[in-house]
Amino acid sequence: MKKTCIIAGSGPSLLTENIDLIPDNVYFMVCNHYYKMNDSYTRKPDAIVITDSYRLNEIGDKYSNYDAELFVGHQKYINPPVKYIKNIVRRSFTPVSQLAKSRIRKLFFFDKILIPQFLHDLFFDKRKWNHNNISQIGINYGSSVIFAATQIAISKGYNKIIYIGVDANYSNGNYSFKIDENFFLNQSFMSNPRLNMEPYLVSMQIYYEPFGIEFVDCTNGGKLQFIKKSSLEIEFANEN
Repeated sequence: MKKTCIIAGSGPSLLTENIDLIPDNVYFMVCNHYYKMNDSYTRKPDAIVITDSYRLNEIGDKYSNYDAELFVGHQKYINPPVKYIKNIVRRSFTPVSQLAKSRIRKLFFFDKILIPQFLHDLFFDKRKWNHNNISQIGINYGSSVIFAATQIAISKGYNKIIYIGVDANYSNGNYSFKIDENFFLNQSFMSNPRLNMEPYLVSMQIYYEPFGIEFVDCTNGGKLQFIKKSSLEIEFANEN
């Protein structure tokens, strides 16, 4: 029997989803600025994932009063700076380490060193995926927070991963929430989000297939082409 997790990205299509269709027995993970639309629904998230320091600083302590699990990483470190992050989020959280290359993991003095972007390919293993012992060896952050969320969900035993709000298309820079002047726009990613996401999603899907893990894209009007398509209405037709 499939154990299901829904992962919500931040694409504009999220505004068209009926989040209240998600049954209570399904694990619901959200990312980054979901708090901006959370009050629109009765169904609340079970977990929140943030792995980008820009998003972390934008969000601050907005999840301090949430009952959901909070997973936080920092893309500039192998192991996220826990005290620094706790001062920002103002609550307990699970630190999410990055999957460093094996030879780097043996050199413990790198654990707390800030690693600039141009050295990431040297330090981090961007071609491997992980779902075992993630607290010890970390996970591949990939090009989007949904990659971290997926590996966390699988590590928790979920074997059917459903995506919503993963548009791979942000025309005019639109998100599922209103952005302001303090919002960091990754222009490289936004120039072609599908190119920056789908090859890695497919790689991850192929890696996890032998473990019996299924990926389903329920994003309304999403541009992903090589992940099985469905909808929340179809997936949960008999549960509401």
